[in-house]
Amino acid sequence: FQAATSLLDGSRKSGLAKLQESDEEDEECEGVEWGRIVDVRERFGFLKKLGTSEDAEVFFRAADVVGLGHTDPGDSGMEINLPYGRITNGVNKFFLERDDEVSFVMSSNA
Repeated sequence: FQAATSLLDGSRKSGLAKLQESDEEDEECEGVEWGRIVDVRERFGFLKKLGTSEDAEVFFRAADVVGLGHTDPGDSGMEINLPYGRITNGVNKFFLERDDEVSFVMSSNA
């Protein structure tokens, strides 16, 4: 009986841990938008937001980029180095060029 209770408690904890991890992921995703690169320079560029009818180009900085929409990290363009521990499509360093799709979070002082 104790072993069964212990297993049950363990499964509850892992379920709770999974729920907490899910909440943390939701918080990390808050404010994340997707865009297609229109133009890039060394440390900044312009993109168009995906999923909107807006045609306006949005200024972004390299630090605003949080993910890449494909698996090829590239080898030229704007270099992006994600913070330690953050990975997108298996890489933490990639290069952006025109027409790449990226996820981004706009800086509060942009």
